[in-house]
Amino acid sequence: MRSNGIRCRSICALLLASSVLGADAHAGVLRLRRMVVVGDSLLAGFGSGGFVGVGRPGQVDGAPAFIARRAHVRLPLPFMDAPGVPPPLVIVDANRNGVLDRGEVRRTSDGLGFRADPDRTARNLAVPGEDTGSVFETIAAQDIAGELVTGDVKGRDVLKFLILGLPLRAEPVSQVSRARELHPSFLLVWIGNNDVLDMATDTNPGAVTLTPQEFGGRFRALLDALADTQAGMAVANLPDPTGIAALRRAAGEVASCRAATARLSRSPRTTSSRSTSPPTGCPRPRAPRY
Repeated sequence: MRSNGIRCRSICALLLASSVLGADAHAGVLRLRRMVVVGDSLLAGFGSGGFVGVGRPGQVDGAPAFIARRAHVRLPLPFMDAPGVPPPLVIVDANRNGVLDRGEVRRTSDGLGFRADPDRTARNLAVPGEDTGSVFETIAAQDIAGELVTGDVKGRDVLKFLILGLPLRAEPVSQVSRARELHPSFLLVWIGNNDVLDMATDTNPGAVTLTPQEFGGRFRALLDALADTQAGMAVANLPDPTGIAALRRAAGEVASCRAATARLSRSPRTTSSRSTSPPTGCPRPRAPRY
């Protein structure tokens, strides 16, 4: 999994570099000197169900941090200290049986971290869980205080405030408002995955009620609002959630392949001239798509 993450970040950095640097590498790096990131968990550095500055993975392993290092520019992060907000999940094989038993996926800690540098202005504004609608929704210290008073504290609101609301300010903020205030030289945008993620988490392609037209309108509104900064942008497209294993029908194919393979079992005397093609009805291996 870690090698896949490194590969993903390398590809992302390569694509961004090719689009930004162009023929003049020095000018391209200058464009990234005040890069601002707008997005969700994919750009925030959220991983293994947790959000922490240094972990497996951590915020420092996110694609924006990787790009900034390659371009030799600073990208201040809303760095969360250990154990994280929330702490990441880990697998603990308590009985050492080599099998994932109930209760063996746990948080690394029962505590919570906080912004390690609450007085520092971050430029990675990506908030885990955000979508093309909530990216416009504001959060303020008064909102969190009200939730504490009523006892209805929403973890996502707290996390959004820790990322966007510090250093403390009087006015409410959103990703869009903060991005415009920061006067970016370049914007890295990847958001919209959570608009369609319900079809995967509910294992039901019909779980998403947002129409393509509505999604397109919300996405255009976001890009229009960010375009007011006059900064260049790199906007990532969205993965196809219907390709997630939980939404693919595999049982019939697997069962038929196993049955066909059993019929083709060879004896020790079988010569090597027998075809190695998959049995009829079995899917042939496909090259991975990126």
